[in-house]
Amino acid sequence: MTATTGLGLVPAAVETEIQLGTNAVRLTFEADDGTAYRFILDQPMLMNLVSRLHARLERGPLTPVSLDRVRPGASIQVHGTNVSALPDGGLRIVLLAEMEDRVVTVPFELDRTGAEELKAKLPA
Repeated sequence: MTATTGLGLVPAAVETEIQLGTNAVRLTFEADDGTAYRFILDQPMLMNLVSRLHARLERGPLTPVSLDRVRPGASIQVHGTNVSALPDGGLRIVLLAEMEDRVVTVPFELDRTGAEELKAKLPA
């Protein structure tokens, strides 16, 4: 049965479809009456969502890895980022990445100077 809470609708069913060639995922939430609510998340949105969910889980399938544990020359494929401002003007950046056949998060912080240098290098 579909239930509603103070937070919203609790679906009776959820279907996930990976759209090959587009790096997107289609989520379909279905109510008891058959009404379908479809959402398409592109890769940046999906990685942001995964990163945010992971940040709220004590333990999960993602392993945090310190930057000093990343070997020079290691092959890393970044799938998403989560960036938040720090009170001192710096940035906290968390990369969601594949490294050595596993999915990991790589958190690091930039001080104000590093954040300004990064911003200067990014396209407008």
